[in-house]
Amino acid sequence: MRRVPPPLRVVAPCLLLPALALAGDPAPPSGPIAGTMLRLDEAVSSTPITGVPITITQPGAYHLAADLNIGSSGIDGITIDVTVPGHVDIDFRGHTLSGIASAETLVLIKGRTISDVTLKRGVLRGGKRLTKAELINETSRMKVRPLHDRILHMRLDDCALDAVTSEGGRLLTIEDCVITGAGGHAVFADTAMAVIRKLGVYAVGGDGIHIPVAAPRQTREHILLARQVSIVDTDGDGIDAADTTANLSELSIQDAGGAGATLGNDADCYKDISITLVAGHALQVGDNATIRDLHIDDAAGPAIIAGHALHLSNAVVHGRIVTGSYINFSHVTNVVDIDAPAFTPSTYDDGDHIIRDSNFIAHGVGAANLPAFEFIGDDVLIERCEFLMADPPAGGPMLRT
Repeated sequence: MRRVPPPLRVVAPCLLLPALALAGDPAPPSGPIAGTMLRLDEAVSSTPITGVPITITQPGAYHLAADLNIGSSGIDGITIDVTVPGHVDIDFRGHTLSGIASAETLVLIKGRTISDVTLKRGVLRGGKRLTKAELINETSRMKVRPLHDRILHMRLDDCALDAVTSEGGRLLTIEDCVITGAGGHAVFADTAMAVIRKLGVYAVGGDGIHIPVAAPRQTREHILLARQVSIVDTDGDGIDAADTTANLSELSIQDAGGAGATLGNDADCYKDISITLVAGHALQVGDNATIRDLHIDDAAGPAIIAGHALHLSNAVVHGRIVTGSYINFSHVTNVVDIDAPAFTPSTYDDGDHIIRDSNFIAHGVGAANLPAFEFIGDDVLIERCEFLMADPPAGGPMLRT
C-alpha cells in the first residue's frame, strides 16, 4: 500500500514582522522600573484623619494622614463612639499622635461602642493616657458578641498615667509593641482575656502588667496569655495578676521595685521564665502550677511562693521556696543564703513530696536549730539529690524532714 506524506506546514517569516513592530523599543528606559501595583493599605478604601480632636461614629477603615498633636488641656484626641456592630481599623501608617502633658486620652473607646477596634503601625506619645477602653455598658454588652480591641505594631511613650487601659467587657490583644515612660501601669487590663505577644516594657511608674483582683460585673474570670514579654525597670510589680488564670512563656522581668510576678488561679502553666533583681518576692503562683525552665536570682523576698501541688522542673532558684502540700521537683537547683536577715527555711509543707535529680545548696553558718531546707509531709521521696553546705554548719541542720 502506498503511503501519502502529510502536507507541509510553512509559516512565512513576514507574518512575524507586525508582532515585532508592535513590541516597542527593546532598549529599557533609564532609571528604576516603577511598580504599577498598589499596596494593600492603598487599595483598600480608607478615610484620612487630618486633625484632632475627632470623633469616629461609623465602622470602617481610617488612617492618619500626617503627624497630629493635641494642644489643649483636657481634650481627647480620637474618640471612638460607634453604636452599630462592625470594625474600626485605624492605621497610623508610621505617623505619631501626640499630646501635651495635660491632654486627656489620645485614643478613647466609649463604653457604648459595639465595634471591634484595631490600632496599628504608629506611635502614641504624651497626654494622661495613651489608650483607654471604657467599661462597656450593660445595654451595649447585651447586643453583640464579646468585643475585641487590638493594638498592633505600636510604640507607646511617655504618658502621665496608665499607657493602655481596658476597664472591662472587651477582650484585649497587644502584639509587637513597646511601652516606655508611663507614669502608671504599662497595661491595666480589667478584661476577661488579655493576649500579649512580643511586648517590651521599660521604665514605668507602676506595674508592667496589672490585672485587678476585683472583676467587673461583666467578667467572671480573668485569663492572661503572654509570650515573648520583657519587663524592665518598674516602680511597681513586673506582673500583678493575683486573680488570673495564666499561661506564660518566654517571660523576662528585671529590676522591679515591687514583686516580680504575682499570679493566682488553679492550673497555671509557666515556661522559660527569668526573674532577677526584684524588691519583693520573685514569683507567686496558685495551686496546681506547672513551671518549666525557670531562673530566679536576687530577690529581696522569697523566690517562690506557691499553693498546693507545685510541679517544678529544669529550674535554678536563688532564694527561699515556700510551698503548700504535694510538690514534684525534677532537675531543680535551690540555693539559699542562711545568713540573710530574718532568714526562714525553704519550706515544703504537709503532703506527699517527690524530689528527684536536684541540688540544694546553703551558704552561711545559719542560726541555731534552724534548718536550711525543711520538708514537712506524710511521705517524702528524695532520689538522686545532693544537699551541700558551702560553709561549716555551725548553725542548725542542713535538712529537716
